[in-house]
Amino acid sequence: MLHLSKKSVGIEFFVGAVLVAASYAPHFLAKREYGFLGSLVYGAIYYLGGIFMANAIIRHLSGRSLTTEIFSTKERRWSFVKLGLLGAIPFSLAVSTFGGLWYFPHWSAVDYYLLGYVLLGWVFYFLFLTVCYVAFKLVLDHIIPQKRPVGPYYSLERKSYKALGIVGGWIAVMVITVGLQNSRWLTDFQVAINKPQTPYLYWYWWMIAVLGWIMLCEFVEYRRKRSSLLKDTLHGYFTPLLAIIACGVTLGVTNEVQNLPIDLWHYGNFPWRDFAIYQIPLFVVIAWPLHITAFVEFWRAFGDRHATDILFANAVGSTKKPRSK
Repeated sequence: MLHLSKKSVGIEFFVGAVLVAASYAPHFLAKREYGFLGSLVYGAIYYLGGIFMANAIIRHLSGRSLTTEIFSTKERRWSFVKLGLLGAIPFSLAVSTFGGLWYFPHWSAVDYYLLGYVLLGWVFYFLFLTVCYVAFKLVLDHIIPQKRPVGPYYSLERKSYKALGIVGGWIAVMVITVGLQNSRWLTDFQVAINKPQTPYLYWYWWMIAVLGWIMLCEFVEYRRKRSSLLKDTLHGYFTPLLAIIACGVTLGVTNEVQNLPIDLWHYGNFPWRDFAIYQIPLFVVIAWPLHITAFVEFWRAFGDRHATDILFANAVGSTKKPRSK
């Protein structure tokens, strides 16, 4: 049985590696326009391959399949779908719809909303980010052993989380107000899916929006007595933070390079345009860890207890429920 398990892990990783490698094929083919379907297929197999590879690593290191755990029951599947859709709505509104950071040159508005929300494209993407993050975290847990479990909250820490909730709420109201004012209270509002648009929230506003989102999630995690990214870091467990940075930079480079010849998406309205790495804007690479943090923090805050125990358990005493006092 153990032999069969190791073999299945190897097969899963191999299939994922083949899919990821295939997604880079346009780099070695004659230059052409891939259009809607071609760019979508190549982009999708990159994400699917990444899920297979990351889940194989998780199985190898933990003995558990994260994708199986997520979809094992109807309740867990529905919980994950809700999280993916609810997490995507404010993020896409602030950064894409109002901020105009990216657009899809081959897509129509119907394509965008049908694929993203009705056919659960955002949920699929959320799964990709989460599984990749957990794989990086487990690898780092083995490289950098955790010496002691995350302890109870410090007295000052409790007040800090309450302050984060207040500041995060204030930021949310401020960003929404600015977006409405800049769009003349939606009377001048236009959605441009397949072309650049003048942003209603300039880049620093949607960066502030993401930070406010993280603050609110940290407050919710505190209220629900869950160990959070900030709590882990303050108590000496640096692996989750390091995993987000390593995962963000790795995915930022590999995904952006994979996208170059197929033009699934383009960027706009970002700073430091003259600074790029292999045609990839440096700002985009830096923003990827923040992008992953937003999704990971949302799951830690609003996911069910089973999901958060699997995804974000501490390396030491991982079966113990985090204490609040």
